[in-house]
Amino acid sequence: MESDEDNYDSQRSQRSDSEAFEPTLTESEQLKSKEHFDRQVQIKNKVPDGIRLFLELSDKTEEARENYSELDQCTYQNKSLGSSGQEPMTCVCEEDWYDGVNHACDDDDCINRGTKVECISGEGSCGVGCVNQRLQRKQYAQVTVIQTEMKGYGLRADSMLEPDTLVYEYIGEVIDEKTFKTRMIEYDRLKLRHFYFMMLQKGEFIDATRKGSLGRFCNHSCNPNCYVEKWVVGDKLKMGIFAKRRILQGEELTFNYNVDRYGANAQPCHCGERNCIGFIGGKTQTDAASLLPQLISQALGSSVEDEQEFLKLMKEKGQKLVKTTDINVDFVKGLVMQGIVATEVHQVMGALLQVEDKTVCDKLIERLELSSDAIHSKAKYSHGFQAFGRIFKFTYDKSDKNWFQVQESMILRLLSIMKKWVVSKDYLNKVHITPIIEKLIETTDSKEVKKRCEELLKEWSTFKNHVKISKSNTKRKKFYLDDRRRERAQETSRSGSPEKDQQQQQFTIQKTWRKRYWKQGWYATSDPNGAVYYYNADTKETAWNEPLENNGKPKRNGFDRGREVAAKRQKAQEERSKYLEKVKEQDELNQIIEDAKKLEEDKQKKLEHEQRLLEEKARKREEYRLKKSKQSQVYDETEFKKRWSHYFAKEVPNMLKKYVDEIGKDNVRECGRDITHILVDKEYKKDVSRKPAEKMDVEKRKKVKMFTESYMEKFLEKYRSKHHKRTLDDDDGSRKKPHT
Repeated sequence: MESDEDNYDSQRSQRSDSEAFEPTLTESEQLKSKEHFDRQVQIKNKVPDGIRLFLELSDKTEEARENYSELDQCTYQNKSLGSSGQEPMTCVCEEDWYDGVNHACDDDDCINRGTKVECISGEGSCGVGCVNQRLQRKQYAQVTVIQTEMKGYGLRADSMLEPDTLVYEYIGEVIDEKTFKTRMIEYDRLKLRHFYFMMLQKGEFIDATRKGSLGRFCNHSCNPNCYVEKWVVGDKLKMGIFAKRRILQGEELTFNYNVDRYGANAQPCHCGERNCIGFIGGKTQTDAASLLPQLISQALGSSVEDEQEFLKLMKEKGQKLVKTTDINVDFVKGLVMQGIVATEVHQVMGALLQVEDKTVCDKLIERLELSSDAIHSKAKYSHGFQAFGRIFKFTYDKSDKNWFQVQESMILRLLSIMKKWVVSKDYLNKVHITPIIEKLIETTDSKEVKKRCEELLKEWSTFKNHVKISKSNTKRKKFYLDDRRRERAQETSRSGSPEKDQQQQQFTIQKTWRKRYWKQGWYATSDPNGAVYYYNADTKETAWNEPLENNGKPKRNGFDRGREVAAKRQKAQEERSKYLEKVKEQDELNQIIEDAKKLEEDKQKKLEHEQRLLEEKARKREEYRLKKSKQSQVYDETEFKKRWSHYFAKEVPNMLKKYVDEIGKDNVRECGRDITHILVDKEYKKDVSRKPAEKMDVEKRKKVKMFTESYMEKFLEKYRSKHHKRTLDDDDGSRKKPHT
């Protein structure tokens, strides 16, 4: 039996001049795509009942900013951190100027926007200043910091936010894993209540603890209204916080830390949701924990029901989920893959561009293998070659931060898929895939891989340069006829239609197009002589006249169309010129403001410096004055003791009069001198500059009297002991003396 790949090769060989065709979606695929799109819109636009609003809380933004240093963009510990590892990627959108704004790339039909890549002005067909530059332009939502009851500061929406609106970039210091672990220990030792780590990619983390933006105040919830997502911006990866659903004005903005953020230890969760798991951070996960980041979950076609079923099964087995990364590998392995729906193509290819896990990569490839040719036609232009090239590089280059081991079987599967992707040689050169395949041939040890690569390069060498990429957002959709449509066109035979024999004899694949105001199913193409005719792809009917709807747009001749196109181009050029002039004026104004601000800052710094000099001079002058004043008050020890001796001599002798009868005048006089000397020494030690008062006050006299009595008690004790001993000695001597 002939395989699908053999059939495809047969079809490819039948095409004249190797010109590419673009398969179209079947009615069933179109219906599935519409249902999927409508379901996603319905989910995102639904606001749950009982949402709490915090409109009454006061604005704490400026107060909160005092707790950290504000950053305008991430800082990097070294130049290698934060690298996206991607080659520059451009979309195929065209400039769309009106009202002085380039509205190109305004929805997920844009290849870059759909695959989470921001456009860089001037590098693609979308022109300067397209709308897919939200992170670059810092087009953040209107938010306010509030003080919550139990969670510290929080972030509140100041206006209604539509689904997927950029709330804020998560900004901080991008650090390596070693520094991350060191800071985790440090912050835990400092007992910091809140943590602000977020994983950017393998081995790299954003730390917004000390430096960051208002995005750091977005709190955790087990049922969040926001999600975080990685975007490629130039050569860097950025982390944005986006609205998960429609958000009402006054709602607190939250996302799930257990998926996206890292803390030193598990902490109590105060989100108050019905499905609250009770803690933030840590390793063990329970019922409400998200098993996958949003981008990966959507790309795999995973649903909430799938997660709940898996968690229920694990619970029945008595097993706990342990979080080692943000991907639950066991859950991913158990998912049953289905073919990709048209509206999922950008999500799947965007996930492949960022994939960090081998199991996830394997599942995404499986979805591609299960998909139709029409889906592959979209996938190859959705940065498919870049995504595959990144995985091919993993076989010979381990420098990518998100590297994982790629098996030979995976390489062969990717090569089989790429064999179906027919594009122009120009496009192959644009995506830089050929050098990667050549390098793969040089480095692989697999004969089969080398053989497949050589066959692919040989076939690519036959591709022409004139096959054009379809523009996804132009008003006139262009695509290529497939073999089945060609057969239908060849079988057509109606009155007023081109001759069937001419089509069969000279048929070659021609460009076809369709206008919105034509009847359903009608397309235009040209016969071998270049004459334009119209055909119905469903009924096989053909006609020379334009198939207008009853109230359709009137037919215009070539001159009118040319004039309108020229006018449109001129208007677009004028709008673009106005925009560039406006940008230039704004840049000049910003420069003037910046120069004025710098001048004012320099002036302020100069004033502050002069003020500091004046203050320092005044301080030194005051110190000198106090020193001189103190010196003037300080007099020599002799003078000090003389004055204080005189001061105490007025009172102490009077306090000792009562002891004269017992110890005699000489002893009293001696005790008085000793007491006065001790008191003077005490005063000298207290303050050498202090002078005695003219007269001793009651309090001072009381203290002196207490000291005097204490002194005399000790003296009398010694005196009496000595006097008693002398008396005894005298008595003994008188008894021994002989009578005369």
